[in-house]
Amino acid sequence: MFDFDGVLVDSNAVKREAYVRIFAERGVPRDLVGAVLANSADADRHGVIARIVRRAHDAGLMTAPAPDLVPGLVEAYNAICEEHTATCAEVRGVSTVLPRLAGRYALYVASDTPEAPLRRVVERRRWTPYFRDVLGRPRTKAENLASILAREHVAPDAVVMIGDSHRDLAAARQCGCRFVGIRSDGNDFSESALLMLDDVSRLDTVIAALGQQGAARC
Repeated sequence: MFDFDGVLVDSNAVKREAYVRIFAERGVPRDLVGAVLANSADADRHGVIARIVRRAHDAGLMTAPAPDLVPGLVEAYNAICEEHTATCAEVRGVSTVLPRLAGRYALYVASDTPEAPLRRVVERRRWTPYFRDVLGRPRTKAENLASILAREHVAPDAVVMIGDSHRDLAAARQCGCRFVGIRSDGNDFSESALLMLDDVSRLDTVIAALGQQGAARC
């Protein structure tokens, strides 16, 4: 089970900058946006934008009723992110390792990105054949992981979550699955006691080793 941003594509920085961009067009300064982002690791894009709008409205930078502004801003943010994630650089090793992994394992994407645009992005990158499904919002990562366990009829420790954020790690731990971390500019957890990789280029070897360890325990 793969997270998307920062794990398969190098898109974390641009997604953060997209918040700055859509609000700069409305006169909201970067420092206000950055302050909200720094305290919104638990929120999806709709929640982040709603928080920025409330802060800007309270500061007198937006005069329209705050809730009325959120849908249009979310739409603008989605458009920027969809185009970028479809065309930006992939994380090193993705195009090489996905075919190898897909020949041996059931692969899924699970992201905090809304599901419909996420599927379009995966299709544009020609990765759809490698994945049994591409899952996103409105379900949480933990909910998507639980649905994969039910669909595949496997024990939790037979599933590996590959991610770069505390939400990926939390979803894996909540469901009892294994976790492999990818180093990225989106890391927001301590690396201590975690299996961390610089990129996905050796992921097939690492997952095979994890499978052997599991078989030995059995």
